[in-house]
Amino acid sequence: MRHGLLNRYRVSVAALVLGAAFSFACNALRPATNASCPASVPVSLPDDASGEALANVDIFSVSNFQEVLGETGVASALALMLSSLHYDVRLDNVSSPSEDARLCQAWREFESTAGLKTDGIVTFSEMGRLGELVDQLSAKSVTMPTKFLSDSGDGIFVTGTWVMQGDQIADPLNANEILCDRSSCTEHSARLIGGTTLMMDSRAFRVTRWTNEEVEATSGTACRIVRLLINRRTQQVSEIATDRTSEGCPVIGALGKPRVSTLEDGLKVSLDYGRARRDEARSAMSQQARDIVKRVTEPPESAPSTGRD
Repeated sequence: MRHGLLNRYRVSVAALVLGAAFSFACNALRPATNASCPASVPVSLPDDASGEALANVDIFSVSNFQEVLGETGVASALALMLSSLHYDVRLDNVSSPSEDARLCQAWREFESTAGLKTDGIVTFSEMGRLGELVDQLSAKSVTMPTKFLSDSGDGIFVTGTWVMQGDQIADPLNANEILCDRSSCTEHSARLIGGTTLMMDSRAFRVTRWTNEEVEATSGTACRIVRLLINRRTQQVSEIATDRTSEGCPVIGALGKPRVSTLEDGLKVSLDYGRARRDEARSAMSQQARDIVKRVTEPPESAPSTGRD
């Protein structure tokens, strides 16, 4: 469990190095504050405590976690991550926020900016959120394949990225290829999970209808049915998943309503996804950093016309 916690709050070294100069420029502009952070009350949790049990616990209060990194190590990790988002912190002789006024000020500003509870307490879930934003800011772009459909009459080959309609798909970065003949279709999929893990799987479909306009095929499990639809005229490709019974599947339960996914241009999907994640991370940077980015990236307002051309 301890090793899992260490891995969970890892810091992107690249982000820290790239952000150092920018942070220095922002820090000179940052005003002082009298906000304080409460002192931690030591507690001891079992080594096998679940993530849910740890979520709202003060990270500086857990004595057995301090045994792994020590208070200074945890505070240094916090300061490094805040620094990568351009908050004014010191990176030498770091103490907990309750004892380090600059770290406390930076943490409270981050809590407010990121929409967290602004109480000066560093919980495990908040530390995890900070780590996610640091990773998002420095993440490299990953592109998925463009949508492509080839139809020979007796066979169809399709590539693209699945996008769930009306909801967020679990793994937005996914690449798929579908190969159909008149009797069956086979779908091969690759999904990028958490930005670091690639999962691959395949699924077989039985063709139930093959016309000049549309191909329909079905697949499924003991609790769920998936219908694959390929419109040969419009080249629209979709999958519709429904439950076999009102109880749905064990553990994950029922869908509630048919789940519709469409195969889209993976290049556009992945570029939009990466841009949205970077924008989300930038919105959590310090106010001064956001002001500088705004001045640099937004075009200046046009001077008012004097009427003299």
